[in-house]
Amino acid sequence: MPHFSKATLKLKQDLSVLKEYRATAYVNIRTQWNDNTSRYDPMTEQQKAICEDLYMQMVRAGAEIGITLAERTGAQDVREFPKVAYIPLFTNAPRDPQQSYAPAKKNELEDDIGW
Repeated sequence: MPHFSKATLKLKQDLSVLKEYRATAYVNIRTQWNDNTSRYDPMTEQQKAICEDLYMQMVRAGAEIGITLAERTGAQDVREFPKVAYIPLFTNAPRDPQQSYAPAKKNELEDDIGW
């Protein structure tokens, strides 16, 4: 059984086997949705520290995350969904402690959780 999943995924544009893509992932804690700002509230410092600790545990363990992208079909058994991509995500080396987690310039990251 997968440790993480999302039942339905909608892509923002068509993908091509003729192009190269980059995959990134973040450890986040889901926060409350804010109707006034139309986004999730930023994580607290405590939540960010928990995410950083989880990340460092993954670094120490040499952990990776494998993502399988499968097309949803009418099949009753999800194992019959045709696999269209496998994305191995490798744990990045920790940042220089002098670097900041300040948000990147607008549109550089599409992260609504607060990092």
